[in-house]
Amino acid sequence: MDKIENKAQYAWAVRRMQLLLPFVDETTPVDDPYFIEFAHLAKIVAEYREASFTENVQSETSTR
Repeated sequence: MDKIENKAQYAWAVRRMQLLLPFVDETTPVDDPYFIEFAHLAKIVAEYREASFTENVQSETSTR
């Protein structure tokens, strides 16, 4: 998945990150498969949150 497009995908990605947490910490090598997956999911989750926040702020502003 390169981009989260809806709430269901977002929820899945967050759950997957929670499952990966026991396998990833600050000492995990950056080439570790768990780290790679966690980092990718963190990136796309953050992008989705930012886009959703921006959309919510814009819609609130336009309704005022």
